[in-house]
Amino acid sequence: MSYLVVGPQYRGKFDAQKAKELGVMGPNRGRLAKGETITIQVKEGDELVERTIKPEDVLGPSDPPAVCVAMVQQKLTNILSQAFLILDVPSQAHIPALQSSFKNSDFYRQFWSEDCEGSQKSDTTLRGIYHLCGENVLDNEGYKSFLKGFGSDVDVRTHPIYT
Repeated sequence: MSYLVVGPQYRGKFDAQKAKELGVMGPNRGRLAKGETITIQVKEGDELVERTIKPEDVLGPSDPPAVCVAMVQQKLTNILSQAFLILDVPSQAHIPALQSSFKNSDFYRQFWSEDCEGSQKSDTTLRGIYHLCGENVLDNEGYKSFLKGFGSDVDVRTHPIYT
């Protein structure tokens, strides 16, 4: 069994200078920061002109959610804005089904690749995996090979829960 927990995507930083240049003042700044499109009247020369301003006109790029290792011992504050992959592998008999799930699933293939380099085709970057492992699971050559498919940048942590 596996779980992928993805944290929130954060909206980009508000560019106050850009908002000022566009003539956005007061409560309209807050509306843009919340993701609302606004329409304002600005003076251009001697006349008032209506201008529509979208959030992306004054917000920087959004930060995609990250995926990292989750450890039972970690403080909650360390994982609130992150996501993590948990692999629950109670015995060696469960390894083929786990491998098959990642090989045959478009969703999981975005994080795993058979070429042992890790595919990382997603906006979400996999930083690590937390394993709940049964006896001898980590010693299994097939499982070791499977883990290499996440790439060398992925941190792997284990917890021998099944003894």
